[in-house]
Amino acid sequence: LVKLRDAWSKTRQSKGGIVALRGFHFQMLTALARLISKWLNADALQQNDPHLIPIWIEALSDWTEVDGPAIVACQVKKTQGSGEVASALSEFWLIDQLARTASPELLGQLRYHILSQRPDLRDVGASVSRWCPPESAHPEHLESFKARVSTAIAPDPESEILSMLANGLNAGDPLRHLQEW
Repeated sequence: LVKLRDAWSKTRQSKGGIVALRGFHFQMLTALARLISKWLNADALQQNDPHLIPIWIEALSDWTEVDGPAIVACQVKKTQGSGEVASALSEFWLIDQLARTASPELLGQLRYHILSQRPDLRDVGASVSRWCPPESAHPEHLESFKARVSTAIAPDPESEILSMLANGLNAGDPLRHLQEW
């Protein structure tokens, strides 16, 4: 069994689980960083509100945040490459189409955000502009959808969290707090 395990460990397929775990770890760190940031920027009354910043993990897309009237579905990608952006847009498009039929009153509130650890495209906006769904789409619906898509790079959410814990919350041992979460 050791020989087989060693042979397997040299294949690309053997890395799939590790890559997935790293992606989920990055996804959770980005959601936690957003949650802490919103809490630190809230007033005292809002900080005591248990519904301050509803962030749902894997509810709509990777995580979803209610930010005022906006509902922001976020796709988290390790790399902001053309394939990753297209994949995120496909998922967002599905959510948008479901909203048109299941909850049309929410369409004006829905926003879509692609958050990546590192860029791989010179012009991610151009990739979003060129993207089209596999099935035909009403031009106005597609234009409205693309106007509600934003992108950002979050190179190191763990350091961002540690900084907020140390500087914003005066945590004595920020790393221990993060690890306990």
